[in-house]
Amino acid sequence: RSSKVKLSSAGKDVNFLNETSLNLRLQGSADDQKYQIRLPRVAARIAGEMFELTDVDLLVERRGKGYVVAGGVPAIEITKLLDSVSSIDAETNFLSARARQALAEMNPGGSLEAIAFYLDSSLDQPEMKLVSQIRDLRMDAYLGAPGISRLDGFVSLRPTQGYIDIDNRSYSMQFASMFDLAWPFDSARGRLNYFYREGVLQFSSGLLELIKGDLSAYGKVHISLPPVRAEQTWGLVIGINDGDIVDAYRYLPKTLSTEFLSWIENAVVEGTVKESALLFHGSLFRGAPKIRKIYELYLDVGDATLDYHEDWTPVSALNAMVYINNNGVLSEGATGTMLESNVREAIVSVPMPSTGQIDNISITGSFRGPL
Repeated sequence: RSSKVKLSSAGKDVNFLNETSLNLRLQGSADDQKYQIRLPRVAARIAGEMFELTDVDLLVERRGKGYVVAGGVPAIEITKLLDSVSSIDAETNFLSARARQALAEMNPGGSLEAIAFYLDSSLDQPEMKLVSQIRDLRMDAYLGAPGISRLDGFVSLRPTQGYIDIDNRSYSMQFASMFDLAWPFDSARGRLNYFYREGVLQFSSGLLELIKGDLSAYGKVHISLPPVRAEQTWGLVIGINDGDIVDAYRYLPKTLSTEFLSWIENAVVEGTVKESALLFHGSLFRGAPKIRKIYELYLDVGDATLDYHEDWTPVSALNAMVYINNNGVLSEGATGTMLESNVREAIVSVPMPSTGQIDNISITGSFRGPL
């Protein structure tokens, strides 16, 4: 038991540990400098925050001029861990301003379980690795990274690279910088990799599988976060099958004008999306010109109702291939029913000028039905 441990940081005494207590079992030999350490309980007030671990196992070996340490911990609450990190940072200022802002904005919660870690300080470049199960991870959106309501999986972390294997049930994610609404799913599977080199943090996924009821979606995402905000970019490609057309509004980016988004929300009454694809690419910087924020969507729409203008008759039983991009909306070869007549080979065009103001809706086609 120790009452107080002080460290010196930049000439300043820091109350690092207070009220420290631990139970220790040590097995090993000073001759070969290999030790097995069992810590049934470790408790300490770290820079003012109480932190406790139980059933910690360590293997320590002297190797060359350094040590190799491997160990395991049953579980750590992420919130409690970050509270201690923040308290140490408040005393020592060891985090960069960028890291401090990221932790504050993401506000992560949940727990790490079945943790195993490895540290080799005998190498010219010390090697560190941590693997763990993730339980109930929650975090808010940060720059291009999505906010997540709940995530389970497996994580492998190194200082410069690592990955998260996602195997999840019932959660939502929101790319808050690009979309107003969250994307809810019943399940998700896939791997998200990260890389950190020369000040640039990147995320890149393999194939991600997302399920919600009868809807199935498959996609990939890439996010690049260099220090300069205006240079940060992202890319997302996703294919969706058997969705509700009303939910398509969730996948329309904020870069579209408010007027256009309002028209889509009110005009599309019902229907299904048999197949669709979405592509987003460009700058994450809100102040960037819209030309640097590219999006392409196509939707194979079936049995839809489109109430496209309050003064015109709605179209029902609509089947169409719809394209949406920076330039507007285009549909060719659409069929449906209007005024008890069959609509055939209709062409619908909604130009989107750079001002975002919708001035024209063009609908042409042939009709067959009673006069």
